[in-house]
Amino acid sequence: MCGNRFWYTTARRHGPSLAADIATAFSRPVSLDEVSVLAADGDVTVRRWLTDLGRSMA
Repeated sequence: MCGNRFWYTTARRHGPSLAADIATAFSRPVSLDEVSVLAADGDVTVRRWLTDLGRSMA
């Protein structure tokens, strides 16, 4: 763990836009809670999007 919690604050602030971007990929509304569940379940699209987001914030 890096100890830098800035990424968490950034992700929380942009959560609604994150869900909106992923909803576009799925062509249907997606809540931020559903994004979390999909990521935990290993959804490839969501995990790739989150990985890209993490890299852009590094």
